[in-house]
Amino acid sequence: RPLPGEIIYADDVGAVCRRWNWRESARTCLTETTTEAFLLIEALPPTSPEELVAALDELVDSAAEHCGARCERRIITG
Repeated sequence: RPLPGEIIYADDVGAVCRRWNWRESARTCLTETTTEAFLLIEALPPTSPEELVAALDELVDSAAEHCGARCERRIITG
């Protein structure tokens, strides 16, 4: 069970990510038939906010170019 206040990402079946770590699972892995995905980038010091945005831009651009993806990005701070 998640700890009180712990951030997790879950779907109707169960946890996908917790403690800022992915779960290696056949149920949630990316395949050629994947139509929806959630990708997470961590940025810890000494990474600057600008470097994080640049990394996100690169990920979005790459996913669009190579996978035809439509992306949204969000930055969570805390």
